[in-house]
Amino acid sequence: MKPYKHQNQWALMIPAKLNNGKDRKLLTFKTEQEALDEAQKQMDQKKTVSLGVPSFLPDKRIEIEALIQKAGGMDVLHRLVRESLIQKKEVVTKKVQGAFDDFIIEKEFERVGNIQVKALKSRLARFLKDYGDRDVDSFNPSEMSLWLQNITGISDLTKRHIYQATRQFFGFCERREWLLRNVMESVASPKAEEPAKEILTPEQFHKMLGAFEGEERLLVALGGYAGLRTSEITGNEDHGGIIWSDIDLERGEIHLNRKITKKKRERCIPICAPLLAILKSQMPKSTEKTQNNELRAVKSVVNINFQRMKSVRASLAKEAGLKEWLDNALRHSFASYHLAKHEDAAKTSLLIGHKDAATTHRHYARLVRKEDAVKWFGV
Repeated sequence: MKPYKHQNQWALMIPAKLNNGKDRKLLTFKTEQEALDEAQKQMDQKKTVSLGVPSFLPDKRIEIEALIQKAGGMDVLHRLVRESLIQKKEVVTKKVQGAFDDFIIEKEFERVGNIQVKALKSRLARFLKDYGDRDVDSFNPSEMSLWLQNITGISDLTKRHIYQATRQFFGFCERREWLLRNVMESVASPKAEEPAKEILTPEQFHKMLGAFEGEERLLVALGGYAGLRTSEITGNEDHGGIIWSDIDLERGEIHLNRKITKKKRERCIPICAPLLAILKSQMPKSTEKTQNNELRAVKSVVNINFQRMKSVRASLAKEAGLKEWLDNALRHSFASYHLAKHEDAAKTSLLIGHKDAATTHRHYARLVRKEDAVKWFGV
């Protein structure tokens, strides 16, 4: 809710939910500051109503201002109302450790992957160590902001991950009604630069395709020609990766089911001519039509375990002339070259599984030239 200029005046549109359920209401002011003050009053009224305090009509503005001033600010008012509700047995309190245990149980119930659950446990470990015995409703934004700032010895990106996990945890507690509001919503997210994406050249890609055979070559081809993540190809703790029945050579499509994708979204990826040739040459042959076909269908396309993957990555880096192999470099390269070639962020977004085209454009636009994209897909 922000003021805007309207016919030489400042206007403020009050939504229906702040106007006692009635239609939206337009208020006008002589100065921007007056409009900003009114916007703040409306938001304070919304917060107060969410705490269970009776709604104040516009002509009751003096009363609400007096209530906030008497309490010593909105944060203090939150605490006072919270204590009042607890005394009336209308709110259940919960310790941080107990709430965290329930948080993880819910994630497992939602069938969130083991890797994501491990990441949440790791990112919340410091918070549990410092505040495990505290009530979840005893925190305020200032305290949490200072706690984040004082965490040292980690990267800015890791600190942002901790912030995101903590905010997710408090959001869970808010849904369970163990607190009245998610305090992390009032804490600024730590700024962190995204790590640079390794974009291979067409020459590096072609060298790797020519240097490897068998499963290693399939790993390179599926990453570079279809944009699959390494975990989608080889599998991880949660799944075994893509299987041959996911590949339809007749229709020229790869179908990734939600069990193996990172965001649990299905994807359908067209198979380009070079990839089709490689897949046909590598697909297991069968002589019997029944049992062997069924076994072939569930067979992993690339069966490379964790230990073997280390040596494969080292070989890939050496062949590409890199100091070290950055995971998903082939996927990032595919996304960059595909976007450059087709100039359609929405199309590229669907193929790589992004939520929207804006995300794809932000990460991959103008990283490579169109003529290089033609080389990449023109083996």
